[in-house]
Amino acid sequence: MSLENLAKLFGEDRLYIVGGYVRNMLMDVPASDIDIASPKRAEEVLELLSNSEFRVEPSSLRMGTLIIRDGDEKYEYTAFRQDSYPEGSGRHRPLSVTFGRDMESDARRRDFTVNAIYYDVLADAYVDVVGGIEDVERGILRTVREPEEVFSEDGLRIMRLARFHAETGFSVEEKTFAAAKKLSYLINDISVERITEELKKILIADIKPYGNKGGHIQGIKMLFELGVLDRILPELTKGSGVAQNEKYHKSDVLTHSIETMGYADFDIRLPALLHDVGKPYALERDGNMYAHAVIGSDIVRKIAARLRLSKRESAEAVKLTKIHMFDLDGKAKDRTVKKFILENADVIEKFFKLRKADIQASKQVDLTSLYKMENIYDAMMSKGTPLSIGELDIDGKDLMELGIVGKEIGTTLSELLEKAALGEVENSNLALVECVLDSFGKKKNKRKV
Repeated sequence: MSLENLAKLFGEDRLYIVGGYVRNMLMDVPASDIDIASPKRAEEVLELLSNSEFRVEPSSLRMGTLIIRDGDEKYEYTAFRQDSYPEGSGRHRPLSVTFGRDMESDARRRDFTVNAIYYDVLADAYVDVVGGIEDVERGILRTVREPEEVFSEDGLRIMRLARFHAETGFSVEEKTFAAAKKLSYLINDISVERITEELKKILIADIKPYGNKGGHIQGIKMLFELGVLDRILPELTKGSGVAQNEKYHKSDVLTHSIETMGYADFDIRLPALLHDVGKPYALERDGNMYAHAVIGSDIVRKIAARLRLSKRESAEAVKLTKIHMFDLDGKAKDRTVKKFILENADVIEKFFKLRKADIQASKQVDLTSLYKMENIYDAMMSKGTPLSIGELDIDGKDLMELGIVGKEIGTTLSELLEKAALGEVENSNLALVECVLDSFGKKKNKRKV
């Protein structure tokens, strides 16, 4: 109702919803962000709403954009405009804008026809000047103008093409695909932050409301087909055509990596995609792939820095890559597995997810070794086994009362944690204190001898 009240204030300058929200309305799919537009310039809207129930925040008057709020409702407003870009720059932001009253000019500054459909709020009617409704019905992605012109203005649109394909399952019109592939080098003009944002969206494309099962796989494959993946993750595409041991694998390194990502839960998809990135490098260096996990962890660290991932994301991806080969054959002793769980407690559940996806993407799907580790972990959890110093029923103050000071406090707590995790001492204050006294006494006797 608030949007209708807002539209009434615009008078003869009709107010329209435009973009992804309208596309989703046509597809009967939920949407959240509401983009609105009209012929009114941003300055006019500021004045119009100055004494109204709506709060207005200038976003960029140069670009004609505002944020309009009504309670919890938020709308992103943009005045009808035309954009001018430096020729062939792919720079993402227009060099200059010209405001006008023509809807078709506004529509043709956008990227794809399915994102350039307007909905007249008061008339309760769609307005389509570029054939977007028909393209939604046919499930086709094509640009609003000649594709080379559209992509040359903004290289990020090439990644957006792959994302919309991944999310909606729409096919890409032939000329649009050819132009995107030809101009894939323009992605080099885009900021790393925007590239990473689009990549992350592609990696979870299947969990969007469109219900396109396997969309994340389709999106990554399209990035590869377009030549974009070569530019943003060349270390990954180095695995294309690199054969693996036929006893364990049915495909080359790149295909296996994509398939592993395909099986993986959404929260580990980037580590899953990168987990075997060290294989081609190990093969070049050693003539085999035995050290690929360690080599790969160093490569992933560099990739994470380049993509400007958060410290947590980077640390997780590096660690999961480094440890992903642990006890693949299930021959490790229970004590060894428990120590591994303790040492990697911060990522252990994600390790289990990665291991499962890795096996599912392999030639022989045998989850026995995984189940063994999970059973040991579950037993540890059911017993309340501590996996961090903070979970111990003893702390630094207790140790100080026992005469332990300085660096020995941290060392002692670490030793107690390992003993408790391995089941060698009960995690109770009394048992832990006794363990410390016993250990302390042994050390004193050893020094006397």
